[in-house]
Amino acid sequence: PVKDHRCAAIMALSFHKGPTLDQLLKKGGSLSNVFGRVVCAQLVDVLAFIHSRAVLHRDIKPDNMIISGAAYELDEIWDEIIVESEVTDWSQYTKKWTLTMVDFGFARALTPDDMAANKAPSKAPPKKRASSGLDNSTRSGGSSIGASRKSLGRSISRAFNRQMSALGNRGYAAPEILEGVKPNSNHGALARGATGDDSVHLTNNLGPGISNYGMMVDAYSCGNTVRFAMTGVPPNQDIEKSIASQDSPKLGCCGGGGGKGKDGKPPRKVKYRSLDEIPKEAARLIDGLTQVDADKRTSIRQARMYPWIDNALSTDTPGQEVQYLSFTMEEEKPGGISATEE
Repeated sequence: PVKDHRCAAIMALSFHKGPTLDQLLKKGGSLSNVFGRVVCAQLVDVLAFIHSRAVLHRDIKPDNMIISGAAYELDEIWDEIIVESEVTDWSQYTKKWTLTMVDFGFARALTPDDMAANKAPSKAPPKKRASSGLDNSTRSGGSSIGASRKSLGRSISRAFNRQMSALGNRGYAAPEILEGVKPNSNHGALARGATGDDSVHLTNNLGPGISNYGMMVDAYSCGNTVRFAMTGVPPNQDIEKSIASQDSPKLGCCGGGGGKGKDGKPPRKVKYRSLDEIPKEAARLIDGLTQVDADKRTSIRQARMYPWIDNALSTDTPGQEVQYLSFTMEEEKPGGISATEE
């Protein structure tokens, strides 16, 4: 019999209905303290995991996060129905609402060769501050990655910096990506190996623009996402001006007009909060993650150890220990806001 050698590569992914974090924020604005903390903690947890596998996402934004268990009719998503200080078992909420990171189209899996080529000088940060799933990453069992503090403190987050394609969403991308972009001479052509063959080297830069940056860009994007989640204000908008427009009788409040929705309730209006109105620990974390200077920025691994994040992920059952790739275990330089800093 004649064998049919035709074949196809198929990737099967689990289905997550949504909504996305972006849809929730556009629906009602700033999240409640409990729901927002659960979402932000799981976001940091997911990023800590992919960084431990030497993967740089480069497109972190609310539109790429699906929140299973959330629904527009659940008032506790936006309203302070659940008192944060009275929560003793966070696992009931991390099981109820789970975040899944999607769209790894811009992601880059770093290799030992990338580390060997880590000699590109970083561009000095601008003086002025910019205005401001992996299916297993959902933690459906309620336990976190359980990485030890020692291993989280040893990483390539700060040590790694090299020339890579300038990718990402302008509202969430770190300054070091946007600053100093230059044309890529290899754009539009196959990246040939040293032997001259036609094989494409997946870690070469094929985008039209390139910049010098490292894994700290994910931390900046994460910080802008946390800011949006807790204040309701997108990263490219001024918080105080947004609040002023919300309170102005002339400009009116965001959201639907009069009448009632399908549930008999009036349409939910988008609400904004200042950084002074959100939990102090959340505001400090946002400040650390969105530092313009990458050397002063809080890394994802530092954020994962932060009490506001770690305590929301801790359970009575210890999580499994992350097995870090050996070349990601270089000592991380001190910087950013420490987990215990007051």
